[in-house]
Amino acid sequence: MIAAALSFNSGILLFADADRPRSVAPRESRRIFQRQYGEPPQCARSVFVASDIVGWTSAAFERSETALEALPAAQRTIDGMKDAIEHALFEAYQDQIGLPTAEQEFSAFIALYSPAEKRYALFHTLNTALREVAGHDCVGPAAFLGHYLIRDPYNAARSMDALNLETVFSIATDTLDGVRACNEKCGVSSEMAVMYADGHVSDIQRLAHDTHKQRKVALAALART
Repeated sequence: MIAAALSFNSGILLFADADRPRSVAPRESRRIFQRQYGEPPQCARSVFVASDIVGWTSAAFERSETALEALPAAQRTIDGMKDAIEHALFEAYQDQIGLPTAEQEFSAFIALYSPAEKRYALFHTLNTALREVAGHDCVGPAAFLGHYLIRDPYNAARSMDALNLETVFSIATDTLDGVRACNEKCGVSSEMAVMYADGHVSDIQRLAHDTHKQRKVALAALART
């Protein structure tokens, strides 16, 4: 239904709604997928966040991760990884031509970290193309409402130089609450992860019931220790 990304003073918080887990393990991610390429400390990182799982989402993510894995370390620059992902997404889409899934819109965020350049970048997909994002953004059927709910508190926090993890986490949970209040199709669970400016990626946090207690535990897990 919705995926969003909020940049803050030391990284990017990525989050999405998700269905309550049934047969899967409570901590198994169903919207956010992360992977590293190479060995620390010189490893590239990717985080993929889907607003909805459509027919070719898994193939698109898997092809993209395979393409990044195949890149020589020296070519794992932001531009090099972006080009590899766009080529992989195009191939995944070509495989869908003639199938009903070809008409399904693929919308996602992709956060990348390049150890060669010691920097990270955030992109959203336009089907098979990537466009860089600055600040905050939303994708998915509820993106318009997400933008409305995020814009004012995010800009207010930025104007007061208060864009820390705790602030954007609060904006994220309030946004998901607002979307759920307006759209019954929004998942009752939440998933979150953080990519930090130095390439560290937190464990994916799944809030199965999104209670105050679970939010407190998730925020502590997302924070650097």
